[in-house]
Amino acid sequence: MIRNLLFFSVCFFLGLLECKAQVEIKAYIIQIEKGNAYLDVTYPKVEIGDVLSVRSQAGYMIHPVTKKKIIKEGEIIADLEIKEMHSEYSIASIYPDDAVLKLKVGMYATMPEESP
Repeated sequence: MIRNLLFFSVCFFLGLLECKAQVEIKAYIIQIEKGNAYLDVTYPKVEIGDVLSVRSQAGYMIHPVTKKKIIKEGEIIADLEIKEMHSEYSIASIYPDDAVLKLKVGMYATMPEESP
């Protein structure tokens, strides 16, 4: 009985850690100016030097046999490196430089949240 309880507790704890690792930090672009993106995220979610990725819109593929819809992730169109942080927003450099033309206010960038 105690062994089963211990096994269940360990599995539950590991499951919580796994769920934590799958959480993403999401930041919306609130302004684009002079090659920089202004994001609605700040400390403690991000720190200077962190890199978030902006992806193109996701699509679907259809499996040829099962006809099941499979989500196809969008491609990374830009990386945003946090270079300044303020109380309600942060400023990020846009890489590559020509990606600034593909970005729009309202798009979002994501970064996997690291487990403690």
